[in-house]
Amino acid sequence: VRVASTQASLLCIVMESSFRMQRACKRYMFHLFSQSQAIYNSYLDEVKNSRIPYKDTPPLLGLLLEFSCSSPALFEQSKAIFVDIYVKDVLNSREKLKPNLSKCFQPLLLRLSPEEFQTVILPAALKMLKRNPEIVLEAVGFLLANVNIDLSKYSLELLPVILPQARHVDEDRRLEALSMVRCLSEKSSNPDTIEAMFASLKAVIGGSDGRLQSPHQRIGMLNAVQELASSPEGKYIGCLSRTVCSFLIACYKDEGNEDVNLSILSALASWASRSSDAIQPNLVSFVAAGLKEKEALRRGHLRCVRIICRNPDTISQISDLLSPLIQLVKTGFTKAVQRLDGIYALLIVSKIAACDIKAEDTMGKEKLWTLMSQNEPSLVHINLALKLSSDDCVVCVDLLEVLLVEHSSKVLEAFSMKSLSQLLLFLLCHPSWNVRKSAYSSVTKIFHATSKFATTVLDEFSDFLSLTGFKIASSKTSDTDNSMNHQAPLVPSVEVLVKALIVISLAAAAGSPSTWIDRAIFCSHHPSIVGTGKRDAVWTRLQKCLKTCGFDVATFLSTNGESVCKSLLGPMGLMSPKTPEQQAAVYSLSTLMSLAPEITFTVFNKHLQELPDRLSHDMLSVTDIKIFKTPEGMLSSEQGVYVAESISAKYTKQEPSSSHSLKKGLASRDATNSGRRDTAKLTKKADKGKTPKEEARELMLKEEASTREKVHRIQKNLSLALHALGEMGLANPVFCHSQLPSLSRFLDPLLRSPIVGDTAFENVVKLARCTVQPLCNWALEIATALRLIAVDEVDASFDFPSSVDKAGKTYEGVFERIVNGLSLSCQSGPLPVDTFTFVFPILERILLSSMRTKLHDDMLRILYMHLDPMPPLARLRMISVLYHVLGVVPAYQASIGPALNKLCLGLQADDVANALYGVYSKDVHVRMACLNAVKCIPAVSKYSLPQNVDIATNIWIAVHDPEKSVTETADDIWARYGYDLGTDYSGIFNALSHLNLNVRLAAAEALAAALHESPSSIQLSLSTLFSLYIRDATSGEDVFDAGWIGRQGIALALQSAADVLTAKDLPAVMTFLISQALADPNTDVRGRMINAGIMIIDKHGKENVSLLFPIFENYLNKEASDSDEEEYDLVREGVVMFTGALAKHLAKDDPKVHSVVEKLLDVLNTPSESVQRAVSTCLSSLVASKKVYHFFLGFVWRRNFHRLPSKIRGCE
Repeated sequence: VRVASTQASLLCIVMESSFRMQRACKRYMFHLFSQSQAIYNSYLDEVKNSRIPYKDTPPLLGLLLEFSCSSPALFEQSKAIFVDIYVKDVLNSREKLKPNLSKCFQPLLLRLSPEEFQTVILPAALKMLKRNPEIVLEAVGFLLANVNIDLSKYSLELLPVILPQARHVDEDRRLEALSMVRCLSEKSSNPDTIEAMFASLKAVIGGSDGRLQSPHQRIGMLNAVQELASSPEGKYIGCLSRTVCSFLIACYKDEGNEDVNLSILSALASWASRSSDAIQPNLVSFVAAGLKEKEALRRGHLRCVRIICRNPDTISQISDLLSPLIQLVKTGFTKAVQRLDGIYALLIVSKIAACDIKAEDTMGKEKLWTLMSQNEPSLVHINLALKLSSDDCVVCVDLLEVLLVEHSSKVLEAFSMKSLSQLLLFLLCHPSWNVRKSAYSSVTKIFHATSKFATTVLDEFSDFLSLTGFKIASSKTSDTDNSMNHQAPLVPSVEVLVKALIVISLAAAAGSPSTWIDRAIFCSHHPSIVGTGKRDAVWTRLQKCLKTCGFDVATFLSTNGESVCKSLLGPMGLMSPKTPEQQAAVYSLSTLMSLAPEITFTVFNKHLQELPDRLSHDMLSVTDIKIFKTPEGMLSSEQGVYVAESISAKYTKQEPSSSHSLKKGLASRDATNSGRRDTAKLTKKADKGKTPKEEARELMLKEEASTREKVHRIQKNLSLALHALGEMGLANPVFCHSQLPSLSRFLDPLLRSPIVGDTAFENVVKLARCTVQPLCNWALEIATALRLIAVDEVDASFDFPSSVDKAGKTYEGVFERIVNGLSLSCQSGPLPVDTFTFVFPILERILLSSMRTKLHDDMLRILYMHLDPMPPLARLRMISVLYHVLGVVPAYQASIGPALNKLCLGLQADDVANALYGVYSKDVHVRMACLNAVKCIPAVSKYSLPQNVDIATNIWIAVHDPEKSVTETADDIWARYGYDLGTDYSGIFNALSHLNLNVRLAAAEALAAALHESPSSIQLSLSTLFSLYIRDATSGEDVFDAGWIGRQGIALALQSAADVLTAKDLPAVMTFLISQALADPNTDVRGRMINAGIMIIDKHGKENVSLLFPIFENYLNKEASDSDEEEYDLVREGVVMFTGALAKHLAKDDPKVHSVVEKLLDVLNTPSESVQRAVSTCLSSLVASKKVYHFFLGFVWRRNFHRLPSKIRGCE
């Protein structure tokens, strides 16, 4: 018993909670009862014997009764017990019952037989209605509403007992009694019974039970007459309604109380609408007269006619009322006081005009539409609708329906579709359920008649949602005074908004989906309608409803998704200036990613690429960014000063004092007074006019404000697009995974952005969550590493150390954690291609370290797992990384070589040139590994390489490598290439300035060989070399000489090309050397240029002495100026050496030797030790006799050239 009593108490609490809790509890109890018949019987016995206080805890009793109804046999077995309990504890109760107790017996009442009702239930009910009606009135009313039997036989027995309550002074008892009369009327199928009930009521009104002195008594009886109008249809209704209407008209004429007359009009409307037979001339004339009454009664008559018009058969019979009704419309739309009368009258007139063409012509002649539109921009202003009662708002719904269905063209000419849509939305979201229910049924009819109206309504619904969200936000932050503003419209609940959207969408589904589906999707994701729930919860619900109507959204989007996406990306979606609409667009695009991902991503990706702010972002200058980061009212040039002052003020140490608060207060007061004085000074100064400096500063402030606004707009729009991108990725991680490479390419540059870098980083985190499991668990670390790489904050020379906190505890670094995540993710096999491509930059940065790190082994092991030649991997970058690693750690040669070969198996012919990048390495083993791997490329191994200048150049340079082994391997590849080099040497020229000396040497030899094969290109090539030298000579004038490497390469090229030059090329080369190269500031370059010149002279000097000697002599005859004496000495030294080299080709007895010697002796006068040394070197090869030697010796001692004799002495 205690357990059952406790359960009964708990059930009472649970059944007042949520629906899900109620359902779960109900299932549990039914499961318990179904376990054994004995368990159910024991509970029933406890209830029967009143050991369980079911009066205080009725839910247990209700569950027992409901469970018994699941089995007909069980119900019949326990039915008598429940009937006995009902009669004893409900109908015979001596105290006020709990409301839920009667409701528990609803299953029993629905299954009562006529015999049980007549013999057991009815006597008890009648007895208690006579004795204690206030106790059982509600219970008996619930009984009559739920019994499933014909009450014709019992109505006349019950009515006399009920009518005293219908005219009781207590309004609640009157309403309960009237509901009982309505039940008797609805469930009495015998026409005689209805007529007898009316006769009984007529007698009471006539005074059979005494005169009804109080108005509430008469109102109660008249309301009872109105309730009789709910009787079932039948032939008798016409005659009875005519009789009742005549009686009510008579009562109206005899009644002097206004409230009673309004009740009469309400009853009259109910009966007159039942049958067209009731519309007699006396009724029409009665209403016509009533339309001239005072305001309350006139409106009562209008309401009466409006109810009569619900029956289409009665509309034509009241056409005589058209003229006075039109006058009421005119008056109502010209006088605000009578606007409600005008609304009622317009509704009736519109209904009459819809059935009668003459009435419609009359409306046109009276210029009714023009009159209304001129006096009021909207049919019913929202501020007026807010003041209307629920019944009057239902009239507004009917008016909208009639006008837009029957008179759409005229209405849309008179009123804007926007105002009509706003009114419809207000009614759809009205606080009253009756108003909303009426609006729900009208929307479908309106949309059927006016298809374009659906789009406008959804557009306005979007604005309405934004306004609702603003009101909610304002209500949370507003003051008490604002919150008490009763004039403000009520904010609908989320469920009301959702229901309105569903109704609008279902009504619009009958038309073309392309006109409304995008707005429906947008509105279903609006933050005001989503609330705090799942962002797609409302859309899921709407989608199910649309599917039940035969409209499959997914199928529609598969062919029309592009237009929907473009709409969501437009000015009414993502590009809207309103934040809620932007968020709604983001949510909508996220949902579309699950419905039509391919189309959605394609359209959005195109939108990203064509986004004007993306290009504007890339064009921002450093100055623009600086201005953007400068506070308002400050110039960017002043920022440093102000920051310094603020920092100084921030760190100024205050002296502690017990009176610190007092000082602070005094300081505050002084500052205030000072501010006032400053303001006064500024005012006086402003009166005198601004100085030019102040005016210039204000102008600069305006310009910077404009720039700041522009950058802020770019930041806002670009951040919004990035936010949408991230949310769309999370909405469909599987599809987003396939787009990771392209998305990362878009986001990588933005990671370096000073204005949207943080937003781009957040998106990279979201994209990293789309990688394969379990790697996605390291999304934050991956995004952090990618951003560090993007902003180039990863030192390529360190060993990725772990971090150590203050306590000395060691934590893994970001890169180390990522490596662990990659290792764990690769335990079951290689990563998917898209995931590997996304994280490859991290592997790349680690392996590009200038030293071997502790992560190298793990990184290479992971890399080796992704060498399959079929997937679309970043093979060229992987090959480049392996070239670098092989150069840094030669010990990896055994594993990297096969890996390179396997990677090259997946390369195409267009990739060959880039794969040959390894031939530019400084390490021989890297160059060999590169060439061996290139042989594995299918196009190379099959001798099917295309003719390509880059491929030819790279192979050609390798063919002329300083190392023989490299050359031999490259010769094989060159044979497979099968084409000539051509005359485009741009790649070779670039290689001449390569960082590695071996590449420069190979390029020099390659150029010489190319010129040998194509002599016609020598002059152009020389011109190019000279131009490159001038470019490199001027590239580092003020800083470190960065161009010396390129100039050295040119020297090497000239030296290697000595054999291929012709006589006509020598003047240009020598002139270049003398005018440019011999004065090179770099010693190595200058030396190699001299060597190149000597090499050329050695090769061609014998045949071209007469050609070259004048060039050298011409320079040696020049005198140095004071400004370039050092440069003159350098060049003179080289020319002397060239002269000496040229003189070697002369015979000892050639007369030109004497002239050369004499010239060199004149050069000895140059006060430069280097020139004198060069002269001595040249003279040593020219002195052929002792006579000349002694002449030289005397000359040397006179000139004090101490080192010259030793040079010349070798010739003795």
